Amino acid sequence: MSENRSYLGRMFDVLDLVIEADTPITATQVATAGGMPISSVARLATMLVERRLVQRLPSGALVPGSHLVHLGLRALTRTGHGAELESTVRNIAAQVPESVSAGLLVGDEIVLVARREPDFALRIVAQVGDVVPPHTSAMGKAMLAWLPLARQLDVLGKHTGGTDARELLEALEEELAEVRECGFARDEETYSIGQRCRAVPLRDSKYGVYGGVSVAGPSARFTFAEAEAAVPVLQEAVGPQAVEDTPGTEALA
Repeated sequence: MSENRSYLGRMFDVLDLVIEADTPITATQVATAGGMPISSVARLATMLVERRLVQRLPSGALVPGSHLVHLGLRALTRTGHGAELESTVRNIAAQVPESVSAGLLVGDEIVLVARREPDFALRIVAQVGDVVPPHTSAMGKAMLAWLPLARQLDVLGKHTGGTDARELLEALEEELAEVRECGFARDEETYSIGQRCRAVPLRDSKYGVYGGVSVAGPSARFTFAEAEAAVPVLQEAVGPQAVEDTPGTEALA
């Protein structure tokens, strides 16, 4: 049984490396990155190709397959927010000519599920599927502020490995209190040098805090005043969010 689990684990490792690669990746590169024998990677890749989870290009390199894309889109649809967030992002991008993103809280991670880029050559680069850091990004802080204490620690712990989640939450306490007071979060070059961002949470009575929407741009172009002016656009786009949940204001023991 342990051998089967190990084999299955290697298969997921191969799939993960193919998905995360910025360009088509060869079996040799997968083997090197994953610390696996090339013979094992070749067998696993063949199985994944047969299932259409991976596609083999004429060059022999590997890319995500059609069935994997289908599964990903189906999973997004099952969240109940996919099409709605695409529409929301398009609406905001039509009014604010900067990078607009929507993310969902999937397990203990914040995952980008919709994105619109401006026409400017200088812009903030991110992709659908990226995992957003909860403690440095405006989107992450907009969501953390309204999560119960246990969930705050889970989300921070997932990103940090759990070793300093409480210490990190204590450092964020004042900022998260401000988010709860004003209803949105700011990022002034904490996520990335030269980036300014504003974000609002997505909340409802069924899911509680389930996501966030943000606008980001280079601070040299996206001024503080322009960022602040984008906040009402964000808030109007997500609409009223009357919920009964209690934010994470419990004292840290």
